[in-house]
Amino acid sequence: MKLIARLSQVAVASTVLALPMTGHADLVGWSGWTHQVYAGGGLGVQYINNKTRINNAVNSATYLPLGFNNHRAASVSNLDVGLANSMGKNYWGVEFNAVNTTADNSAYYNGAVGYAANYYTYTANMPWRYELDGIMGYYVQPNILAYGKLGGTMGRLNTLYTQAGVPNVAGGSTIALNKILYGVVVGGGSQYVVNQHWRVGAEADFVQFFNGHKTDSNYIYDTAVVPADLNYQIKQWNFVAKATVNYLF
Repeated sequence: MKLIARLSQVAVASTVLALPMTGHADLVGWSGWTHQVYAGGGLGVQYINNKTRINNAVNSATYLPLGFNNHRAASVSNLDVGLANSMGKNYWGVEFNAVNTTADNSAYYNGAVGYAANYYTYTANMPWRYELDGIMGYYVQPNILAYGKLGGTMGRLNTLYTQAGVPNVAGGSTIALNKILYGVVVGGGSQYVVNQHWRVGAEADFVQFFNGHKTDSNYIYDTAVVPADLNYQIKQWNFVAKATVNYLF
């Protein structure tokens, strides 16, 4: 009898150790938990705000500090895959997103008196960025989930600086630079559970990028002068609103 009891204890312990791998729980402490992988996407609009300062643009023999503040709204789309966990009304998940927009974001800065308008041009775009988010939620009704999210993001910001030549003087240049930016994502939304597989919803996210400083040996100039390092700082944030759909496997 002691041997049978010992084997029973081993069997129960083995079941408990294997429980997180199965995704289906029957024992006390895990009762009611469900684990599902899901995939889906979203479509919406993204507002992009980019403030940039260039400290060493060359204008003849003078080094100029230039400031650009460019912003615009553009369409955005994303693909996502995640792991959802729920027990009763409580919900949490981990989600990876690939976010795409083709918007170019441009701004202009006038030169000295006598120069053409929009003498300096700055254009920026981040066609792809990637997110890894943690999600916490609660079923406010049996079919309605409200949730918040917090995560990190990264993307390569491509920038293009164009400086025209001085009137009646040869010169002018175009310099392309890029930098990988890292940031945080804070957001929230709600989803409606259509059935055991499909969920539709809406979400709003705020994205703040950091590490926007770069010193580069490229330079921007309007006449043949000694070049200087092009030093610039970028401050960018995005606001995203989108409709979502997910399929749970």
